[in-house]
Formats: sequence, structure tokens, C-alpha cells
Amino acid sequence: MKGFMKYLISESLIEPLVFRAWDAVCGQTFLQRAICQNAHDGAFCRTIIRRIVGEHSNCVDVGANRGEFLREMVECAPRGHHYAFEPLSDLADALQERYPGVRVWPAALGDQMGRAEFLYVVSNSPMSGFRRLSYYGRAEEIRKIAVAVYRLDDLLPPDFKVDLMKVDVEGAEYQVFQGGMRTLKTFKPGILFEFFRDWATTYGTTPEMIHRLLVGECGLQIWLPDEWLCGRPALTLPRLERIWRNRLRQNFFAYSAGNRTATGPDAGTAWGFRRRGPCATPTRNSLGHSGRVKLRGNGGEAPMTYADLSTLRDNATLRRPGR
Repeated sequence: MKGFMKYLISESLIEPLVFRAWDAVCGQTFLQRAICQNAHDGAFCRTIIRRIVGEHSNCVDVGANRGEFLREMVECAPRGHHYAFEPLSDLADALQERYPGVRVWPAALGDQMGRAEFLYVVSNSPMSGFRRLSYYGRAEEIRKIAVAVYRLDDLLPPDFKVDLMKVDVEGAEYQVFQGGMRTLKTFKPGILFEFFRDWATTYGTTPEMIHRLLVGECGLQIWLPDEWLCGRPALTLPRLERIWRNRLRQNFFAYSAGNRTATGPDAGTAWGFRRRGPCATPTRNSLGHSGRVKLRGNGGEAPMTYADLSTLRDNATLRRPGR
């Protein structure tokens, strides 16, 4: 019943009102809800990586920070070739030392090459970027540095097939996509990306621009990560705009429509959950403390149910928003 009600609400115009009412009932602020949702989305995104990334897949991590998702990519595709981009040199050096098989660029990506001023948020490095963001009343220590900026298409060989990208660059995601249009149009990789209203507006980016680029020009579709896992339809532009405008979610997944070929370590395992009867049901230890799916049993290619997603949320390690 809970999953059915969520299904009805998510497709209706009252979705933003329900979120606000729930915040009021729970006594939580927007920032508290965003931190919890970000932790939940992290579990969903790691599950997607394990679903679609195979042993020989090639991945690109843009805004790698401390390598939370890069680790998952390397573990799922030990024979693939991976690129990571992180403009903070100390973090980039640490990533290169930790993952010697990954080509780590100590640079930012954008829609043109050059050098640019970068705001390094010393007290909260995942919030660093080209523009000053809303820090929601927190006193952050900010240091201005100069970083190199490249276009993705200028760094990747033309025949380098990208299977999965993660893009989390605090509002500049549209510029990263523009600099990689050849790669996106040619190979149509899965893209885990952040698209948050408060940060995207500092670059003048709108949902219509993101939708037109990814869907109209690149032939992809856009989902919320948990809804893709459940086999739900892709987001329409009006719903994407509603979610973005009301700050309901900030993490999305773009993928080629109809492409659900399983190649990752969770392929053929009913999304990491044991099947029992006509639909997938969760096992209580489906997740370890890291939030990553542990394989249990077999059972085909069934999508998750909302009960499965609740198990992911319950077991996700709550952490400060990071990349």
C-alpha cells in the first residue's frame, strides 16, 4: 500500500505539497531532508553501478573528490579503463596513489579549454566549484585558486567507448555535457548526475536545457535512480521541472531508453535480492555497512519493488553530502 500511494503521489501535482507537509510533521528542515535523501540516493546509485557496469566496462568520474563512486567503478570493472577528474590537486594525487590503474586528471571539465578561478571550500571540499553557492547559513572557509579546464571530448580518444559516467560538479553539469557531446551522442553512456536548483541557477541552467541536451540531442532518457531500479517510466519534462523547481530531489540517472542489459556483478540476481514468488522481496542483510549490494541467490532480471528500496534506505550509511 505504501508503494502504491508513493506511485500515485509521484505522478501528481500534489507531490511538492506532500514533501512540505512531511517535513512539517517530522520537524525537519530542507537541509536535513536533503542530507538524508542524498545518502539514500548514494545507495541507489551504487546499486545502478553494480547493475550495469561489467568486468570490461569503461567509466568516467567527473568531480571524483575522494573517490566514493570511483571505488565502485574500479571494483565492478577491474579490466576496464577509467578516467577521473578532480580539480583539487591534493585529492587528485590521493586518488592516483590509491587507484594507480586509473588516469586521474587534476583538472576541471567544462565547455571550453583554459584556466579559471575555482572556489575551494576548505571546510567542505565537495561544495567547491566555479561559483559561490548557498551554504545554508554555515560559515565555510573559502580559498580562491586557479585550475585547468578541459573539454571531455578533447581528452578522450574518439574511439574510447564510455559505458558509465558520474558527473557531480556543483551546478556546472550542463557545461560538462556540452564539452562531451561527441562522446554522449556516439556511445550513449549511462550518466549518474547531480542537478540541483540552487546550484544550477548560478550557471543559468534550467530543466528544459538539460532535457533538450540529454533527451533531444543525445537520445537518452532521465530517471530518478530509485524509479529506474523499479522499472518506472522515464521522467517527463513537466515532472522534471516540478521536481527541480521544488527541490524535491537532486540526483538523476540518464540512460538509453529500453536498454536494461545486465553486465555487472548483480546481473541475474534480481537486483541483489532473493526472489520469492512473482516479485522480488528483500533480504534483511542485502546490504553491508558500506551500502553496497551483496549478492543473494539468483532469480533473473526482475526490477526492484518499493519494499526493496526501503531496505536500501534503511541500510544506507548516512553521511554528509559528498562525491
